[in-house]
Amino acid sequence: MPIDSLIIKISDLMISYSTLVEMKKPLSVWGFAHHVLFSVWFFAHFHE
Repeated sequence: MPIDSLIIKISDLMISYSTLVEMKKPLSVWGFAHHVLFSVWFFAHFHE
C-alpha cells in the first residue's frame, strides 16, 4: 500500500473518530489515547 494512501486513510479515521468523540465526551480521554496508540502500532506494523 502506498504510504500516501495509508496516511490519508489514517487521517480519515482520526477525523471520523474525533467526530465520534465529540458525541461521547466522557470517553474522550481514554478513547483518544487508545486510538493514538492503535494508530502508532498500525503505522509501525506496516513499516517493519
